[in-house]
Order: sequence, then structure tokens, then C-alpha cells
Amino acid sequence: MLSDFNAPLSPTPGILLIISITTIISVYAFYYQKVYFSFLLHPYSIAGKKKLYTLITAALVHTSWFHLIFNMAIVYILGVMVEQKFEMMGSYGSVRFFVLYLFTTITGNFGSALVHRKDFSFRSAGASTGALAILGSFCIVNATESYISLPYLGEILNIHFVIIFILGLIYEIKFGKKDHTDQYAHIFGVLSGILITLLFYPHLFRLIYLF
Repeated sequence: MLSDFNAPLSPTPGILLIISITTIISVYAFYYQKVYFSFLLHPYSIAGKKKLYTLITAALVHTSWFHLIFNMAIVYILGVMVEQKFEMMGSYGSVRFFVLYLFTTITGNFGSALVHRKDFSFRSAGASTGALAILGSFCIVNATESYISLPYLGEILNIHFVIIFILGLIYEIKFGKKDHTDQYAHIFGVLSGILITLLFYPHLFRLIYLF
């Protein structure tokens, strides 16, 4: 579980814009299925160089209210803290955060599309790619801190948590139930979030090496 944080959760205009646009379009798509299906990620179409826009629009629609609220909660809570950390580490922190969210949304969905490019029936929706990229970034910028407690393990460093999380996603891909959860988008999202954070702030490589 997450412990108490000293910094207040005051969302910036950028985060509010992401949440507002995603929520408005997702709710609209709940009632207008034509919008929902046109925005879905469809790897087979992308492989044929069609519907490339869905690499972005798939993050704007969700399968249920829970799906939407869960993703937006991650964007709000962890996103505020990541953006605050970015601002502390240098200039243009808010811009870099927005680039991280947009870049990882595209790369996460592209990774999933690449894996499922021959599966005509596969479709995917949700902002999980960007949300989990924020989780990955959060664990890197706070690598040596411990905000998370796991059963039997107690509090663990954030850098260790994200490693366990990635291994869990790999396990789900290999041995988990074959449901409609796009685990490939999740894992590509987390990895993209880690990568772009390290590109923005190369000094964090040293912390990862030490731990």
C-alpha cells in the first residue's frame, strides 16, 4: 500500500487536461458505441497501415466505469507526484511529463499491435499504457524510497517493486488466463515509462545500478 506523502496532490493543468479529455470521451463512448469501436486499438488494421490514429485514441475509451476510474486514479495520484519530481530535477518538468504520457501511450499500444498484428479479432482499449508508464516512472524517480508494502515481504524499495511488477506481467503473459486484458500493452507501457524517464534524467542510472 502507499504510505503518506509530504507533498500535496495538487494537479497541474496538464494532468487535469489528460483526465478531463479521457473521461469526457470515455463516458461519451459508453453511450455511443460507434465512437467506442472506431477508437479501439485494432492491431490487424494497423498492420495494414490503417487506423494508425488508434495508437492514441485507444487510450481515450474504456470498457467500464471501473476501468476508467482506476486508470484516471493512477494518472491523478502518481502523475502529480511524478510531475512534481520532474520539476524538482530540472526545467520543463511539466512538458516532460506530458511527453512521457503521450510517448508511452503510443509505444505501449504499438508494442501490443506488433504482437497481435495477425489476430483480426483482437482489440484493446484504455489508458493503462500511459498510466502504468507513470507507475514505472514513479518507481524510478523514487527508486531508493519505500512507499509500497507487499504481503509477506513488508516494505520494499520502489525499484524492487517495479521489477517484481514487470516479472508479474511476464508471468501473466506466459501462464495467466487468456482473457481480454492486454498485458502486452501493460508491459510495454511500464518499460517505456522507465526508459523515457532515464533518458530525461540519466543520473538515475546510478541509483538503479546501486540497488
